[in-house]
Amino acid sequence: MDDSKKNIKRPIVIGSGGFIGRHLVKTFNAQVYTHYRRAPFLLDLKAPSLESLPIKECTHAIIAAGCADINACTRLPEETHLINVKGTLELTKQCIEKGLFPVLFSTDYVFDGQAGDYTEESPLSPINVYGKQKAELEKCVTEITGGNHLILRLSKIYSTEKGSKTLIDEMVQHLIEGRPIRAAVDQVFCPLHVEDLMQCIKLLLEKGERGLFNCGGREKLSRYDLALKVAQALGVSEALVEPISLDHLEGSPRPKATALSSDKLYKTVLVNPQTIDQSIRLLTSRRKN
Repeated sequence: MDDSKKNIKRPIVIGSGGFIGRHLVKTFNAQVYTHYRRAPFLLDLKAPSLESLPIKECTHAIIAAGCADINACTRLPEETHLINVKGTLELTKQCIEKGLFPVLFSTDYVFDGQAGDYTEESPLSPINVYGKQKAELEKCVTEITGGNHLILRLSKIYSTEKGSKTLIDEMVQHLIEGRPIRAAVDQVFCPLHVEDLMQCIKLLLEKGERGLFNCGGREKLSRYDLALKVAQALGVSEALVEPISLDHLEGSPRPKATALSSDKLYKTVLVNPQTIDQSIRLLTSRRKN
């Protein structure tokens, strides 16, 4: 905390091709590093090695790589465990050995979704393979780092960029085209705009924070309620939004009430996240233009 502000000069982003990773590069690139303005570097999380990466002047490693496909984790538990747990822990170990502060990501799927409003102290209770892998990662990382790490446990992260294919954008696209949406009334989460997440990460690193932080928005709502809000903003028939239960979906089981309490986060960093209504207005106006 004391010396951290000068220590955030050059983070390296591992997994920069994904949704979160792309925004990490965009957020930190202008301020802190120029490494990747040329060719990208490849790293296999099944057998990770930092040896070929240009980390000489780096101080932090943000590990955004992994397999977040719920059904793929169920179909290929051993292969995805190599990526999401074993490989990520090995990479974390190498980061510590080379003096890099590791930043990792977890998920609200580490909970069974029965209670909701989970805090950082809530006992883990995953019900699918992906959640179990992330729960194992959360439990094991401290043995490697001695607590010298940051884990960001994410809720549903979305963008208001047109064509982003994230939560609200997909709903808008379907409804504009007159296509129905099946939305679960019992799936409750705390969506957070990706730009607010980036601001939180930046401030947490600047403050030198360590440990686990829930990263969700301040509002909790069901996927069904969210879809209705989008339909209302677009002025289309709410009949296009079909209420269902997560129990009706095939594939891996999904926890229902995964709303995260992010009080610890917002007491630590001064970020006022974009509201759902603000995001819907912004995205629907962009779609209409």
